[in-house]
Amino acid sequence: MLPEEVQERLDLLLQSGQIQSDTDHRIRKNLVRLIEEKTIDPRKESMGPFSSHLAIAVERIRKGEALTNGNDQVDEVVRERPDLYRKADELLGGCLEVSEPAATPAETGFITLYLALLQD
Repeated sequence: MLPEEVQERLDLLLQSGQIQSDTDHRIRKNLVRLIEEKTIDPRKESMGPFSSHLAIAVERIRKGEALTNGNDQVDEVVRERPDLYRKADELLGGCLEVSEPAATPAETGFITLYLALLQD
């Protein structure tokens, strides 16, 4: 089950037209999977912001407007946690249709940073 804050954030993004219903469905499904796998701790303070960032990132990627530049903090986490980078890439892939553009390294890097923050 997703935390109430996450559900409210995704509901707001959907109702305001910032994300599409299929994106909402895929985000929720994949977040539940990560929680069940114990990849992320849903009690962490950054869970809400992570869910919003993930949803908006998926929409950007779908529209061909993905971020192309990271930053030093993201680059450091990616270097230190290649396992989380692979998990982030898998997560984004699960939130996108095969026919849609792939996630950029910058988008994957930012998701990696969030995954690092959401570890036990």
